[in-house]
Amino acid sequence: MIHQGPPRRGFTLIELLIVVGMVPILTYGMVALLGQLNESRARVESRLNAEESASRALSVWRRDVTLASPRVEIGASRDAMTLARYDERGYPVSVTYVLTNAGDLLRLTDRNEGEPRHERKMLAGGVSGLRFRSVNAGFQVEWTMVHDDGVVTWRRPQSAFATPLLSSQAPARVEVRQ
Repeated sequence: MIHQGPPRRGFTLIELLIVVGMVPILTYGMVALLGQLNESRARVESRLNAEESASRALSVWRRDVTLASPRVEIGASRDAMTLARYDERGYPVSVTYVLTNAGDLLRLTDRNEGEPRHERKMLAGGVSGLRFRSVNAGFQVEWTMVHDDGVVTWRRPQSAFATPLLSSQAPARVEVRQ
């Protein structure tokens, strides 16, 4: 029997059931995708913040090395460096860069402006493998950073580049502590 008359409008029951079944699947997929994008953004942001703090630490270190007197001590394991310099007002300052067991790169300063003052500042976290080296008339530093998500990045200087000592014409006297 052939149905004659105006064509029917609308969807069949089977078509509606298929759509109703597909909507939650598509919604779940979109929510999962957005969650992964948010996690990726957080990881990238964390790495960028860590790299930013490492860059700031390197800038502070370079400034201290540039202003240092010719006498610099590097720890026997090459994971600590102590240098002497003068602050903006001409007072002597002893600056030590050291890596803690927890992976924090610290800058320790001792000032003598009439009365001794000690400062301790964390420059970067998640640092491992800190190495200081004397190269020609300057110094290099390199380290490894382990990020929250387990990714490891390295900060290594170019082989020919070294931060020079500018405060004195005398060559640097490097002492390796035993």
